Amino acid sequence: MTRFRRIRRMTVLAVAAVAVPLTAGSAVAGPAGPAGAPQNAPSVVPLGGSAGAPANAPSVLPPAGGQQVPVVSGLTVIDRTSFATVTAGASGQVTAVCRAGEERISGGFALTGDAYRGDLPPSAPYDRYPVFADYPSGTAGWTVGVINRTGGSTFLVAHVECTPGTVGVQIGQTAPDPSDSGTATALCPAGSVVTGGGWAVRNIHRSNQVVSVWASTSVRSQTQEGWRIRSSVPSGSRADAQQNAVVSYAVCARSWLHASQGTTSTILVPAGGTVPTTGQGRAGCSGPDSLTGAGFTLPRTDASVVITAFYPDYSLAAPAWALTAYGLPSSTGVSGGQVSLVPVCDHGSPF
Repeated sequence: MTRFRRIRRMTVLAVAAVAVPLTAGSAVAGPAGPAGAPQNAPSVVPLGGSAGAPANAPSVLPPAGGQQVPVVSGLTVIDRTSFATVTAGASGQVTAVCRAGEERISGGFALTGDAYRGDLPPSAPYDRYPVFADYPSGTAGWTVGVINRTGGSTFLVAHVECTPGTVGVQIGQTAPDPSDSGTATALCPAGSVVTGGGWAVRNIHRSNQVVSVWASTSVRSQTQEGWRIRSSVPSGSRADAQQNAVVSYAVCARSWLHASQGTTSTILVPAGGTVPTTGQGRAGCSGPDSLTGAGFTLPRTDASVVITAFYPDYSLAAPAWALTAYGLPSSTGVSGGQVSLVPVCDHGSPF
């Protein structure tokens, strides 16, 4: 019996920009952590951001349309979004939230990188929109945060992937490895499978505290499921590898889902000069498998490749995760390279 994976786009009107002006030498006090986060969650919004929509935020709009993709899997995935404008020289974040009766299985982000469409001033670090948060927040949300290190505004979108019913979602969270502050791995409980994951950078107070997350990938083996983050501090950044360490989050399903193997997409980003270059690609699952999330690996070349879009694309018959990356100048003289986009695929049926 053929089942259907129903894909519908829902737009959450949103969350007015929560932005705090920054300078290279200023520090802004902020809350201990995002609303709804675990008690031991790191401070990922110290710049005045808000982890949820304000009380007067508009309600969810009617569906903008949809499509049904015939698959054998019994999983339905709904992409919900929320957005904000982050003004010049400010930090901002936004949270997209699943509806009542839905469970969050992953998330992503997109931002307008207008500064990458012309000459970049020769000033390291070259990343003008460092993403300091892309992680599961509260009980059903996905929070993304960015520092806008430019003279113009940027539009920030949070995506959360939701599924109706129950797949038994739990969140795994871990601090960085004390022996390697650039790596953090969150493991799923025994008997569960990973559906997505993300990160949050600790204690970001200034615009020049840039941390480069160059790998955000699933951990999948016969004995372990989870999510691993790898990060570094690029040239010119005032971030500290210990103080501004990155926390990893894994979204894990304990119920009827089972891990599947997706096909990795390799995206070539040409070497960037004073004018950045760009590369785009998509990656999906095959046969009856359901796309629940995705991960990426960037060239580890002093943050010379950055991501401005990382979210599910349901515009074609086969759902896929889309990625847009830019090749920037590099203080090491090496830029551009290959980006790996790795889908997270799961299968199963609740029936």
